[in-house]
Amino acid sequence: MREPNNRNLWFPPHAHGPDYRVEFVARSILTWFESDRERFDEYDALGRRLGLWKKLQPTVLPKAVAPSTPDAAARDVGILSVDKVNFGCLSDGTLRAAEILAVLVSPTGRLLLIEEPETSIHPGLLRKLLNEVDSYSLQRQVVVSTHSPDVVSQSKPDELRLVRRVNNITSIATLSPEQFTRLKDYLCDDGTLGEFMFSGGIDD
Repeated sequence: MREPNNRNLWFPPHAHGPDYRVEFVARSILTWFESDRERFDEYDALGRRLGLWKKLQPTVLPKAVAPSTPDAAARDVGILSVDKVNFGCLSDGTLRAAEILAVLVSPTGRLLLIEEPETSIHPGLLRKLLNEVDSYSLQRQVVVSTHSPDVVSQSKPDELRLVRRVNNITSIATLSPEQFTRLKDYLCDDGTLGEFMFSGGIDD
């Protein structure tokens, strides 16, 4: 995502220390709340549909009434709460999902790259998140990199691209006709696409 605006806001830090990505997502949400309510409502609805929150509440405190801290001096303070919990204090999995949702609703770019969406996210939430990613792929091209059988299993075989690096040479390939045949037999035995891909099914 591009920087949503250049407002000089200060955000309370992430529970484990400063985190640029957390602040960037919070700033994006706050910007949409103030100047693009339709996009904010879309984002809010996505989060509620995934069960990330029941109430997403952005607030800006003018510097005249904001809490006095050295970092916040001479700046308005942006506060984003999720069900009365500070955004920066949410679990890593919830923050990761919130970050991916923010990228999905961002209007910039016709190509979206998502690296390892499974990181820190519970499998149940991951399945719902990937369904949303898939629905947004109708509007632009979405490329997802993963090492997770769960993510692969939610894909279609003809959508997969196998990336390999051998002798410092990177190659990208689709499943061969022979691999498709083995996959069909594997699925008939109640296996999953992800299990097939990561259990040697694609080995020649």
